[in-house]
This record gives sequence, structure tokens and C-alpha cells, in this order.
Amino acid sequence: MSEGVGGSSLDRELLALLETTRDKQGDLLKLLEGLSHKHHQHAYSRMREVLTGVKVKEPLAEQSISEILRHREALASSLGRDPGLAVAAFDYFVNVRPRVRVPRMVEAESYIRMERWAATDALTGLVNRRHFRKAAAAELRRAQRYAQPASIIFLDVSRDSRDAFATLQVCLIPYALASRIRSGSSLSSIGSPNPCR
Repeated sequence: MSEGVGGSSLDRELLALLETTRDKQGDLLKLLEGLSHKHHQHAYSRMREVLTGVKVKEPLAEQSISEILRHREALASSLGRDPGLAVAAFDYFVNVRPRVRVPRMVEAESYIRMERWAATDALTGLVNRRHFRKAAAAELRRAQRYAQPASIIFLDVSRDSRDAFATLQVCLIPYALASRIRSGSSLSSIGSPNPCR
């Protein structure tokens, strides 16, 4: 499944791109295309989601990123300075192509952090049931599309609530498993509330 919510190397590279100035970004479209190939993920769609909080399909995201870049150039020309990609995207979706009814400007890093918090258990860092279901469905669709096998392993770790040692084992199991799963796999906590708290 995915590398994790909000903590992926793609997210880190996208945040770094947002922090660079227009002259240092070079051809952002080529950079995003390269990131898509490097990470085997939809970089345009993820960039658009980070900028606007709205997830769209890759072709539409690529088109809107191109339009935002043209708008950024127009803003830079009229302002005499670079407004930055985030401000250009905000202005584009509010004033040029109004698609946002109640706009809000959120720091990209904060958006990714909030997204990660909403999908993970604070103690273990494992993705929660809602994220697991979404990721598992996407992974099963991908396996079907490419005629590749897929597997899901459920592990039920029961405990005797009166036994402190058993509780400690339940709390340590996620850490032990996380260090041993192969790249591209993920570990989720989909059971009842965490006994480690």
C-alpha cells in the first residue's frame, strides 16, 4: 500500500518545490513528471491536493497546474515580484476560475500534517481503519488492473487486560512488525481502541 499518509518522500519533495522561487523551479511540469515516474504516484494530483485541499484525477490536475503556472507568470509580471505557487493557486481558484466557495489559505506543511493526524494513530503511527479501507481498495484495484496477486494479512492480537506483560506485548507488536515488512507494504491498526494508552 502507500508509503504512509503525509510522510511520503513525494510529499517532502513537493513541499521543497513549493518553497523554491520561480527562477529555481525551472520547468515545474517536467519536475512533477519526473516525480511521478520516480515515486510511481500521481505527482500533479498530489500537488493540486496540497495546494487546494481537493483531490482530482491526474489529467485534470496536470491541466490546472499548467494554468496556475501561467497565472503565476501573469501575477509576477503585474506585481513586479513572484507571488509564489501557493498564492497563485489561491488567486487562480478564487478569482480566475472560481471553483472554491469558501476559500482558505493553509500552510502546505500544516495541511499534510493534519492529513497525517487524521489518518493515523498518535501512539503507534499506524494508519487507522478508514485509511486502511481506502488504501486496501486502491491496492486491490491496482492488482486487478495489472493482473498481479495481492494479499492482506489480518493479525488478531488478543490480550488479558489484567496481565501487564500481555498489554506490553500488544503495544510492542506494531513496532516489531513495522521494521520487518517489505517496502511498498503497510501496516494498519483496524481494531478497537489502542490498549497502550
